[in-house]
Amino acid sequence: WETVLILGVEGALKALADPTPATLALVDRAMWSDPGLRARLTAEDSNLPVIVLTEHDELPDTVIQQLHLGAMSYIPRNAASRRLVDTIQT
Repeated sequence: WETVLILGVEGALKALADPTPATLALVDRAMWSDPGLRARLTAEDSNLPVIVLTEHDELPDTVIQQLHLGAMSYIPRNAASRRLVDTIQT
């Protein structure tokens, strides 16, 4: 895998406009909360899987809401190093 670090919503929107397609988006919950970025990531013409990195103590209702908003999956921050590869491969 090639990893590209993109900072901020503006950077993410610019990267999504790039003709070289990404194969996965791993976004922080704060970025996922931006309606413009979320709309672009979950647009009907987008086949891009989105994984939201959540706080380790987020309530289940909040996590379920993120999934209803279009995220493919989520990973709690405190488990990210252990679960990231497993989640991406599924």
